[in-house]
Amino acid sequence: QKEKENMARPKSAFRRGGPRTLHRRKTVILPKTLNIGELSSVLVELGYYASQEVIDELLASAALAGRKNPAYLTLEDMEGFLQAYRKVEGFTQQETDYLKEVFQQEQRVSAAGDDDDRVDALELGRILRWFGISRTMQQCHCHIDEVDFNG
Repeated sequence: QKEKENMARPKSAFRRGGPRTLHRRKTVILPKTLNIGELSSVLVELGYYASQEVIDELLASAALAGRKNPAYLTLEDMEGFLQAYRKVEGFTQQETDYLKEVFQQEQRVSAAGDDDDRVDALELGRILRWFGISRTMQQCHCHIDEVDFNG
């Protein structure tokens, strides 16, 4: 019973100046590593969805391949994993290559030509239809407005 009290994790382990103490002033020590098997559920808790293929690909990437213990992630490893995940937007390399191929194909048939690296609403509509997603021209304009930061 006493061991269970000492192992209880508070909702927040830190407040204003240091670790929160519980049960006779014992310091709660949070785990410094995360079991790889728990990674998917932790990502969901953080608001990310990653397929197992994406997780496996990122864990095998150069940035994370040299971990001391391949069964666990340290806090620094998790930071590197999240940075890599954000960089690939949750897509595998194969999916990314396919998206680039479709984009380049659209650029070749575009009225603007190959040297235009932008997608207008008409091109976006054709790209989305390629993937089986139907959108009106107005919806395509709205999608572009949501992500176009430089006008």
